[in-house]
Amino acid sequence: MVSVQPGTQPRVSLCMIVRDEEDQLPRCLASVAGVVDEMIVVDTGSVDATPQIAAAHGARVLHHPWDGSFSTARNVSLDAATGDWVLVLDADEAVSDGSGLRAVLAAAEPEVEGFVLPIVNFVGDRDREEAVTSPAVRLFRNRPEYRYSRALHEQILATIQTTRPGAQVRWLNLPLEHWGYLTGVVADRDKVQRNLALAEEEVRRYPEDAFSWYNLGQEHLRMARWEEALAAYQRGFPYLADLTAGFAPALIKHLVVCLLQLKRPAEVLAVLTDALEAYERFTDLWVLRGHALTQLDRWAEAADCYRHALDLGEVQSSVFMSDEGVGSYKALGWLAMCERQLGRRDQAEEHIVAALASACDQRRYVPQPLDMLFTLYREQGRPLDEALAAVESRLGLDDPRWRELTATRLLQYGELALAERVLAALAEPSPETSLALATALLGQGRAREALAQTARVPDSSPARLTADWTDLLAHALAGEPERSAEILRARVAERGEPELVALYAPLVSLWLGETPQPGLLEPRDRLRGHLSPVLNTMLAAGALELFAASLPALVWLGYAPYEQAALVGEMYQHAGLTNLALEALMLAIESGDERLETWQLLGLLLLKQGAWAEAETVLARAVALEEAAGQTASRTPARQGLQAARAALARQSGVSTSWQASTT
Repeated sequence: MVSVQPGTQPRVSLCMIVRDEEDQLPRCLASVAGVVDEMIVVDTGSVDATPQIAAAHGARVLHHPWDGSFSTARNVSLDAATGDWVLVLDADEAVSDGSGLRAVLAAAEPEVEGFVLPIVNFVGDRDREEAVTSPAVRLFRNRPEYRYSRALHEQILATIQTTRPGAQVRWLNLPLEHWGYLTGVVADRDKVQRNLALAEEEVRRYPEDAFSWYNLGQEHLRMARWEEALAAYQRGFPYLADLTAGFAPALIKHLVVCLLQLKRPAEVLAVLTDALEAYERFTDLWVLRGHALTQLDRWAEAADCYRHALDLGEVQSSVFMSDEGVGSYKALGWLAMCERQLGRRDQAEEHIVAALASACDQRRYVPQPLDMLFTLYREQGRPLDEALAAVESRLGLDDPRWRELTATRLLQYGELALAERVLAALAEPSPETSLALATALLGQGRAREALAQTARVPDSSPARLTADWTDLLAHALAGEPERSAEILRARVAERGEPELVALYAPLVSLWLGETPQPGLLEPRDRLRGHLSPVLNTMLAAGALELFAASLPALVWLGYAPYEQAALVGEMYQHAGLTNLALEALMLAIESGDERLETWQLLGLLLLKQGAWAEAETVLARAVALEEAAGQTASRTPARQGLQAARAALARQSGVSTSWQASTT
């Protein structure tokens, strides 16, 4: 390769390996248009239109059969590259802004052999909500000796360092955005299972290699297998030559994350005592120390950790893998949590609003600051329209996505009118927002308006099936069960999950006045979790007849008679139908319900109704059930209710109870 002198314009080759990436590839290739001089795309066996899409974007497409090694496939692309520099991307990545790349490369000194770029990995359900930034060498000089190694999480840095001792690899703040770890993408591609198998093979081949154990831990971590991930990290740690290994900070960080998930804060503090000496500017470790202290109720010390994280700021490092927000909006939120626990609510509110502003500035659409603000106002008895005014004054809500997020969180807090006001300025809400609004409208009996919202969800949207399920219920609430049956048959039966279809087929028959006998349905727990909110929506909408008609479904899900009555009583109570709740709960007890929660709820409702003697009898039984279960706390709802009932009876008879024990 011809040497490029500083100041000249170097040529850049994009090198990629792909397989069945027709949905992701166009965004990636569009992001480098005008940034690279050639595109080398190695296809490892696509059966979709990936090769054709690559060719249409001007790429040179090579075909290489998949042999289980990412390094082998990547090296095929490097062999074909003719540029002076190589930029490596995956199909589910994109360059955020490559306008200054050529100037950086033209000015690079001869000793600079590569650049570490920050990869912004979006995680969760939607992009730009949660992200983890990891550094990686993705831009380096095109030399024949620079080739990848390892089958999984293939590496190039070690090759550069060993073949050219003294070579410099510098940090370049050119973010690459990565969508491959979003929940839907991972589920579609079964990426975790694939990588787990490769990681397990790596540790079999290299049982004394710390990096192999680290990679295995990462795959378990992605599946929330905390014990397995922790074991892998602990197996790998002794094989670290020292703490300067590139992945060592991430290994320690994720080991600590596992300990926190397993509620072992004392061990976290012990690990971090040494780790923070080695990595004192690793912001993530300071917030993890704060998390451990909160688990120990040491709120003031935790607050100091979060303040220090804010002082350090967001991580920009060629070594540290960092969660976005640990040096800004997340740390502000955690600091607000501490202030709230310490009784300093004004300071908590200031930090929450600052967290919102910081997240907005960084275009990160996180709901936690909104939830914290709304909860704080509710705790203080302040109306949420005041909280909304604070949000609007600080954020402006000019960003449509922030406007939608604010509205959907208001819906979660039961503030339909405020949510509608926020959404009124939005011409085209997302399908997810339309569905959330439709659900809230159903809960107020506004079925026609709910149907108007679900009609905004296009057939091409992944949310359309959920919209059809919502329509099915909406038509029932509107008194049109025939339309519900039509939707079930024409739109849901073939596309919906078989278990839900098996529940709704006889349920719709009940709405039509029929008497289906489907027998017991499975999986029982999941179907119970689905049916309960449906029944609650009927009560919230005032559809008592539809609710009563649907109750035989409880038999299909295996509820015993006393369980059915108790569940119905809880639902009536939640809907504010106290007399009906009392009737149902009494029926539950008459049917043999000996559960504490049933006796307690019945007793508290009797107390609320002023039936002091009956409340005393029922709550005394609830306290006895607590004692039998070994619950000895003195201020449980049952004990406090019993005390209140006895006090009321004493007032009726004119006898003081000041000499009596408070709970017996």
